[in-house]
Amino acid sequence: MEPDSADTGHDGALAPDSPQVNPHVTIRNPAPGGLIYDIDPDQLPTETVFHGGRRIFIDGTGDGATPGPEPEQPHYEVIDKISEGGMGIVYRVTENTLKREVALKICRAGLPPDSRRPQEASEFANEAYMTAHLDHPGVVPIYALAKDADGRPFFAMKKVSGTSWKDLLHPEGVTDPARRAALEVRARHLSWKDHLQILLKVCDAVAFAHSKAILHRDLKVENIMLGDFGEVYVMDWGLAMYFDERNEYKRFPALKPQLAGTPSYIAPEMVRGEMTRLCPASDVYLLGGMLHEIMTGRPPHDGTTVMDVLKNAATGQVPPPQAERDSPLLTPALIDILMKALAPHIADRYPAVADFQQDLRNYLAHAESMAVCRRATEQLAALRTQLLTDSTRQEFTLKMVDKDTAAICYGQLSECIGGFRQAVELWTGNREARRGLYAALALQIELAIRQDDLTLARAQVRLLEAMPAGATDDPTLAQQMEARARDLATKITRRQAQLDRATRQARRWETATIALGLLLLAGLAAIVIRSWHGRALAIRNEKNMFAESTVGRGQMLEQFFFGIEQIATLYRQSAVELISAPAERLAWSETTAAGRDGYYFDEDFYQPATRPPNMVFNPRYQADISMAYPTIVRAPWARDEKHRVAVEDAARRLGRMNRLFSHIHKTRRDIQWSIAGSEAGLLVGFPGFGRYGDKPDYDPTRRAWYLAAIHAPHDRPVWGTPYADASTRMILMSCMCRIHHDGRNIGVIGVEITLEHVQKMLLDFTRSIDGQRRSLLVQPVSEADPATGQLRVRHRVMVDTQSRRDATDWKTRLAMTGIEEAGAEIAAYYHEVLAGRHQPGTCTETDGLWLAHAPLQGRGWILLSILDRKQSVR
Repeated sequence: MEPDSADTGHDGALAPDSPQVNPHVTIRNPAPGGLIYDIDPDQLPTETVFHGGRRIFIDGTGDGATPGPEPEQPHYEVIDKISEGGMGIVYRVTENTLKREVALKICRAGLPPDSRRPQEASEFANEAYMTAHLDHPGVVPIYALAKDADGRPFFAMKKVSGTSWKDLLHPEGVTDPARRAALEVRARHLSWKDHLQILLKVCDAVAFAHSKAILHRDLKVENIMLGDFGEVYVMDWGLAMYFDERNEYKRFPALKPQLAGTPSYIAPEMVRGEMTRLCPASDVYLLGGMLHEIMTGRPPHDGTTVMDVLKNAATGQVPPPQAERDSPLLTPALIDILMKALAPHIADRYPAVADFQQDLRNYLAHAESMAVCRRATEQLAALRTQLLTDSTRQEFTLKMVDKDTAAICYGQLSECIGGFRQAVELWTGNREARRGLYAALALQIELAIRQDDLTLARAQVRLLEAMPAGATDDPTLAQQMEARARDLATKITRRQAQLDRATRQARRWETATIALGLLLLAGLAAIVIRSWHGRALAIRNEKNMFAESTVGRGQMLEQFFFGIEQIATLYRQSAVELISAPAERLAWSETTAAGRDGYYFDEDFYQPATRPPNMVFNPRYQADISMAYPTIVRAPWARDEKHRVAVEDAARRLGRMNRLFSHIHKTRRDIQWSIAGSEAGLLVGFPGFGRYGDKPDYDPTRRAWYLAAIHAPHDRPVWGTPYADASTRMILMSCMCRIHHDGRNIGVIGVEITLEHVQKMLLDFTRSIDGQRRSLLVQPVSEADPATGQLRVRHRVMVDTQSRRDATDWKTRLAMTGIEEAGAEIAAYYHEVLAGRHQPGTCTETDGLWLAHAPLQGRGWILLSILDRKQSVR
């Protein structure tokens, strides 16, 4: 039947007018005419609830009273009261049938005989009905729904031991001193990342509810319960309603809207009573409200009275928090996420919880990028103060500094540039890092021009000119960088012309010296000597700049490799969490067409019916690939029944690395594969596609990348030896971390990178002076002596700017060349470097070659730079 839509006397007003209403407490105006729910409390079975052998009932104040004993055997025996709210009271009870403790929530409103069913009882029963249909780890399961002998509905549910999220965010508000002290200790152990992870788990449960077309409508930190073992439960589904065609307000348009929710959190459309417009974005607004409380310590809406709060909420205007440089929470990036979730208009919000989650996950993944950026920003600020006459102005003037100070500043600026580059590589959307990189490059170029190091200046201008293409999401910055690059290039050209004129003048003096010497002009001879001294000084300065630029390029390589190591470390941390998590805490994943728990074995990729959806051809891999799921390959010995349980457990856990893998691959072109290997005999390779069908004997636990890291005595990244990959015909190199859990090594995880990016970095370096420079990156490698079988160290060239960047000749050139093949002079210089005869930042000249080097700290690798002065254009 259709509900009555008669006027209730409120004249359509939605806002409560009682000044005693707390804006942080759920409000619920009566629904005019009553809503029709899927369950009728009148039809519930009757169960008896006892306490101390006597039946209890709820009196007018909400307290439990115990009249005389009843003869029947009780189903539930009350132990004590847990909590109470506006609609009901929650008890800890014993369920005598199964002899277990459960929680029992009893409605305050009863069903007296010969009376109309109270709306509260129907809404209470609806809460149980809605919750029971959400079979998700983040929703407390409902065991039974009934009514007591007085007609009050109640439901039994799992008893959760834990703490309200609100109490952990605001332990100072807890009145009991002992409990407050315990909460304060626990709260101190929760970082901002922990709170965002809790919010992500809340999102999991809410997204599941949305998949059933159910809205919560009262999401807030007070309604989130944190278990003692990492569980996160979304509680209090009393306001839940459908948003599909089952929505009561869509079925019965004459119904007047019901104001329900928590004023300090409520979404604008909920205040305005737009009941048919409520959708997942309405709950997204409430999730944004929780994020606001994490970031600022308070919900999004405030006011002196509840009416003021509701009026503010109706407009949806929430002022953005003020960004703070030292805060990992109050950052521009997270503020952008927050304000999109809290957008006043539904169309401007995240349309689905998954979109909100993805941006939060991206932010967590970018935390390292922001930390690196902050460190580089602080260092750059100190350098600006040291080098500039007024470091607060955009247009600046350099102070006069000596060459020793300039050399030190070069190195420090290279560290800044490397830090900003690493931050951008970790997260291409880090605008602050892009601005910092632009500022540091510009300052280094200005300093190089002042010191007449035009080789370094030109090289850095090339980098500056290439940057705007990657900064298209910030047009203003791109325009500034383009204009500044042109200005600096003009300065370099002008200064080069001045130096060329000085050089020509010096040569004219050199020629004149011969003639004047024949005339025995002693006074002019002194001028000639000074000219020779000047020319020698110019060459010495050029050598110094050549050596310093090599050190700077080495530092840039260090930052690049450090960035790769940070990704491998992030993978390791995530893998350890997945391996150690209880099975019930693993994120929910949809069962695949092959019947697997969210993962795909290699054989699944060969059949259209069982492979992942949305696979597309990728020219880089020359195959249809999945950017959502990895390939999981089993070693031959791991395919039998004996290993099935361990294999499926490892696949279920490591397969859930897919989201992090996908994010990294979308932002890092230099990473070819993300891979993990498990002692269970598994390879997890991303991106996913069938590539092992012709390798039935493939055993990941015997691969070099696995063996190099699995026996490492530490959790730090371990670099492998470069090799030519047969499937992609690229030169690859692995960076892996062991996965250490419960006192033992159970697997490895990391990435394989292409050396093409390193090659390009060094090629840009050599081309900065008309291609006359050659660069080598040399790595010591332990390998067996073919004659004796004993291990020896060979020094092999990882990258040579005179070699190819691909593996076109991989079948004949699997091994890296030795340093001896680079040339006798270069090999001799390299071995002298190993013997400590040459220091970084110095230039050595031998047979017309200038040579300099830079060690890559902590890796044993050495960058060599060679400049052939015999072929230089003079």
